[in-house]
Amino acid sequence: MVLFDSFKHANLPVEYLYLVLGLVLLLLVLVIVGMLLYTKAVIRQNRINVEQESQQNLTLYVEQLERNYREIRKFRHDIANALLALETIINEQGSPVLMQDFHDLLTHYNFDTIQDQAIGRFQEINNAYIKGIIFSKYIEAHNNRIPFNLEVQPDLFKQQQQYFDELRILGIFLDNAIDAVNDIKDGSISVSLFEQKGKMVYCVKNTINTPVEFGQLYQAGYSTKGINRGLGLTTAKEITDMRSDFSLMLKQDGDYFVAMLVVEQEETHG
Repeated sequence: MVLFDSFKHANLPVEYLYLVLGLVLLLLVLVIVGMLLYTKAVIRQNRINVEQESQQNLTLYVEQLERNYREIRKFRHDIANALLALETIINEQGSPVLMQDFHDLLTHYNFDTIQDQAIGRFQEINNAYIKGIIFSKYIEAHNNRIPFNLEVQPDLFKQQQQYFDELRILGIFLDNAIDAVNDIKDGSISVSLFEQKGKMVYCVKNTINTPVEFGQLYQAGYSTKGINRGLGLTTAKEITDMRSDFSLMLKQDGDYFVAMLVVEQEETHG
């Protein structure tokens, strides 16, 4: 209104007022757009910095795990030789009681777990992100005394790629598998990562003790373990629906539930 009165007293055409207002609005729009672009750039740079720091930390963590694994292998070799020597001495003494105590000791401390080959296969995963998520779930399963088998095709991944959506879905598969097997006697989990006909396949297989209701599988809250526990697969489906190169495959194979993510390699990993 002030501008309108000023232009009216100055006997200037009203078109000039519209021109000035248009320029002011244009400058405001440019300033707002510039601020938004600057904010977006700052947020993006911060995210990149966080991702780089996370990658460095994860790389250091995985390298430490691999160093620990090498130490475990050395320890396994040494303890195996020591146990063999001890068993030989006990046999030479010919004491059935001592021999029984020796075998009871081996059984009690479960020295056979030292021979677990699953840890060695983690070295074949040539991406720190994929290795980190699977290893963390392996540790969780191991702490819950759940057998965990891993089969990996060597040199399957790009070392520096982060595979965000794949990691989210793989994490959901593994969380569901651990949750499902946790209360099942003699249950197990198997993870397979391989390439087939130009496609990357992430497969998680776990024991189940109840039939799967596939009609309800993607409903939020559905789970064979109770209510409010089945949100993961709903999220996995939402991610898959947004990716034309993703395919989600779920099936029941006897006493096992199989969850598979199939990714077109040409688009995602090419």
